[in-house]
Amino acid sequence: MQQNNITNYFDLYDYYMNNVRQHIGPDHHRIYWLIEEFKNLTFWDKDILQYWESAQNLTILDDIQNPIILSQWDELYINCGTGSFLGSNNWCNPFKTWYDFYHFSIPTGEAAQRVLGAAATIWTDVIDEYNLDSLVFPRASALGLRLWNSDQTFTRDDLARKLVFINQQLRQWDIYPTPVTNEYCEYHIDECFSKTVLQLLGDY
Repeated sequence: MQQNNITNYFDLYDYYMNNVRQHIGPDHHRIYWLIEEFKNLTFWDKDILQYWESAQNLTILDDIQNPIILSQWDELYINCGTGSFLGSNNWCNPFKTWYDFYHFSIPTGEAAQRVLGAAATIWTDVIDEYNLDSLVFPRASALGLRLWNSDQTFTRDDLARKLVFINQQLRQWDIYPTPVTNEYCEYHIDECFSKTVLQLLGDY
């Protein structure tokens, strides 16, 4: 580190970015992690930045001119609310449901024009081949429905109906998601997700 004049974490990350550029080449796109502390680093035109900050800090994107992938940790981090590898609560709580993933925040103004899309994120410290599917789906499916249908917003019953269908397809491919709702409601979505029921539950 001394040979490369690296004195702190930001110097190290800048060194890493420059090495990636050399290996990939200046004419190819590269994806880098973006947190608020990195916003003053020098990014090249071909650099794509994956936003890993809270939804409350989206305004920092106003000063970023590069293309953006949204992955705000407080809305699109699958591990939130699942506990740490030591059996304690993790730093990211509470758990985010498929409904939360569908309603993630998108920046406004000029920054919105630079958003390429969004990506749900997951770390595998408490994940293996047995629980991966159920943690990712149907929440990632809900995010996909939001991104693939950006010109419309589904009501909760429509969203649930689509997610139940996607879950059925996934099971045919030996992918085992968490149920969208209970079995009765999967067959009676109009009844369970009616405005009256949601109001009674204080969830409308």
